[in-house]
Amino acid sequence: FSRFAWFSMMFGAGIGVGMLTYSTAEPLAHFANNPDVIMGTTTALDRDNLGAAYKWTLLHYGLTPWGCYAIAGMSLAYFAYRRDMPLTIRSPFTAVLGPETGRRVGAVVDAAAILATIIGIGVTIGYGVNQLTFGLHQITNWSWLVSNGTPSLTALSLAVIFLTLAAMLSALSGIGRGIRWLSNLNMALSWLLLLIFVFFGATAFAGDMFVSGLTEYVRWLPTMSVTIWNGGEAGTPQALSDWQAAWNIFYWAWWIAFTPFVGLFLARVSQGRTIREYVVGAILLPSLMCFAWFCIIGGTALDLELRGIANGEIIGADLSAQLFATVNSLFSASWVLPVSILCGEVSTDNLAIGNAAKLKIQRGTADNAEPSETHQRGKQDSAHHVLANRPALRHPGEKQPHKRCESDPPCPIKNIPCGLPVTECLGCSRLPAIP
Repeated sequence: FSRFAWFSMMFGAGIGVGMLTYSTAEPLAHFANNPDVIMGTTTALDRDNLGAAYKWTLLHYGLTPWGCYAIAGMSLAYFAYRRDMPLTIRSPFTAVLGPETGRRVGAVVDAAAILATIIGIGVTIGYGVNQLTFGLHQITNWSWLVSNGTPSLTALSLAVIFLTLAAMLSALSGIGRGIRWLSNLNMALSWLLLLIFVFFGATAFAGDMFVSGLTEYVRWLPTMSVTIWNGGEAGTPQALSDWQAAWNIFYWAWWIAFTPFVGLFLARVSQGRTIREYVVGAILLPSLMCFAWFCIIGGTALDLELRGIANGEIIGADLSAQLFATVNSLFSASWVLPVSILCGEVSTDNLAIGNAAKLKIQRGTADNAEPSETHQRGKQDSAHHVLANRPALRHPGEKQPHKRCESDPPCPIKNIPCGLPVTECLGCSRLPAIP
């Protein structure tokens, strides 16, 4: 895959619709209440609370989730492409526990990974179909879509059916076609939406939030990551515990549920990348993209509320409708419809990409659980090709020794000394045994 397609697929699978739903909702929520407000360090709905609001927002969409995904993906990629094992969650456990124990534990591990992914999908679809319904209501103004400020059951059911069909079609067309095409389209539309907010939104305010929020985030990241507030006492301790349960712990569970699937997907699409490319593409760039997204779109919503233009319409809207409330407050009537359509399209693409990738990986997990002898030979040939030409997930500065392979036993693929550097030969006795 090209770098653009590679990054687009990883970003779409890893972040899904959450970033679009929470791009305005989370900065506004933390602007009204966060641990700093509860402890009296800052004031709710005041400018002195902006830095605190963004440091907690970035905690949930920054290095922590992408680090979880990348570490899992790197481990799976190593065992798949350097140790010639099936690309499944069970493979690292098999290598550590041994073939017999690993085979027994592997079925439980794969089942748990699929169950966790299904739970994660449920949360994502729950938020996504709500936002899709609000978007359709914004565009069409059909009264049956939304009733008393909440989406109707009929609208939600139709949205679920539509997204399921779109995800199935994308998954059936394969990663190289449907998922890649949809990911490229989603990334292009996301950039277009972001540029519209850059030109017409509160760009100066967003830039200030990016610098100050990122500074606060980096400064307090270790403390925010390990602090646990225990409840049981009335007042501040219980309020801090309740806030953490509703936000931090919810996000930790959400990211952990997605880690098996996203890690597999990152490993699947990153074959042939160096470790440096992988770390930049799977951790640093997605985190910066999320920071920019939240600061530009969320910052615009905050600025509209602080200057009194929105008059509380954004804060008072449903969580899934706050993005569209921001569009209504920012743009004139002639611009509201096309921008709303763009928001709805990005939301739909995000959901379809994530679900399609999950379906594809889940099917692959089932298929690869007990690979056949023919499949193993094919994987071995593929691994030999990758290792001989461009080792997957290698360090770009890795030095290759001049000594060539004259191993005994000989190369298991060609059954003769293969002539490769000893660090690349699968049969070289200097390498650990392949399970």
